[in-house]
Amino acid sequence: MQNIFMFLGVILALLGLVLLILGQQQRKRAEAVISWPETAGEVLRSEIREQEMTGGEDESAPTTMYEPVVEYRYTVDGQEYISRQYRLGTTGVLVGLGQAQKILSRYPSNSTVTVHYNPLQPDQAVLEPGSASSGVLAAAGGIFLAVGLIFVVLDIVLG
Repeated sequence: MQNIFMFLGVILALLGLVLLILGQQQRKRAEAVISWPETAGEVLRSEIREQEMTGGEDESAPTTMYEPVVEYRYTVDGQEYISRQYRLGTTGVLVGLGQAQKILSRYPSNSTVTVHYNPLQPDQAVLEPGSASSGVLAAAGGIFLAVGLIFVVLDIVLG
């Protein structure tokens, strides 16, 4: 029974480290976006896509989640680009209806927007500097690491 604490502890701690590293990498990318140059862009499409999901405690009752889709066009050095990423890590992200509406309210169709683009790869662009997931990844990583270390210590103390 005690070996299970060590096994689970090591697995959880390793998972925590991976999540911490991914969160740190995402945070560094988000910091880099702040220094990206800006250009004007135009919102081509601003819409909400519905997706029904099943799972959880009651698999017979589907939950509806929503993807805010903001497609915009911008030009860098005479080359036109189209992107759907309004913030790092947000393409294809599902949220509640209220959150999706809030995001889309900032980007109505045919509106002019400020686009932040990667000067080394201008096809990479966002409307909002920052990251949607770096803090979540780091927090989850810290929790998994702490719980994993507690299990390892329990195994050592009880073993």
